[in-house]
Amino acid sequence: MTIQRVSFQDHLASLDWKQSEHVLIVGPNGSGKTTLAGALLKKRQEADGFIVMPITKSEDATLRTGDFRNYKVVNDYNPAMGVPYKGERNVMIWPKLKRGMDASLFLAEQRRVFRALFNDLLHRGRRTVVIDEMHMMSDPHFIGMAKEIALQFHQGRSHYVTMVALSQRPSWIPVIVYPSVVHAYIARTANNDDLKRLSELGGVDAKLVADTVRSLPDRHDFLYLNPMGDAPLQIVNTNQ
Repeated sequence: MTIQRVSFQDHLASLDWKQSEHVLIVGPNGSGKTTLAGALLKKRQEADGFIVMPITKSEDATLRTGDFRNYKVVNDYNPAMGVPYKGERNVMIWPKLKRGMDASLFLAEQRRVFRALFNDLLHRGRRTVVIDEMHMMSDPHFIGMAKEIALQFHQGRSHYVTMVALSQRPSWIPVIVYPSVVHAYIARTANNDDLKRLSELGGVDAKLVADTVRSLPDRHDFLYLNPMGDAPLQIVNTNQ
């Protein structure tokens, strides 16, 4: 099977990404995940959905620049207001690290805020939800919301919720997520656990995927695959 190398802009122009189709982006720090996500979400903004991003980091300068400049940042989530927040189409739900707050208290605050968001999403639908660090969000040692996230991946298509999950490692993504992914972007990895987890993507040649991501020449290269469709395999570089 031939794998095309295309420019980032050509890939974005040809990408057919419908509301309720879930996206997976995995790659190490510095690989271009945020750049890729920002460009994809700009495409989503131009379509028909509202975007909400629960942010797990206490601070991240990259999420205040570029394609994210127009996002409204709020520190809490009030279900009575819902999403969009006061009419905003693009919102970051970003719990604040308060003075004197230790790690356990900060995680508890994040858990409270994000649980309110996910509970509300069950009833609202037609949103795009971006998980910036899937491992932190899902792991029970941290925020521990794997069940809520899995529910959205599993049921999202029925009420037009699109999930976009970012992670440093494929093996850090809960296995239940993989069968629901429609668009996947995978950066270079040679880790056996990562390669094994990628085999959970349905409808793809697991060996071809493993061989390709193992040999990607540039850390900003991503293998794009569409496990549930007939789009061709492509290699795109977020710097090009």
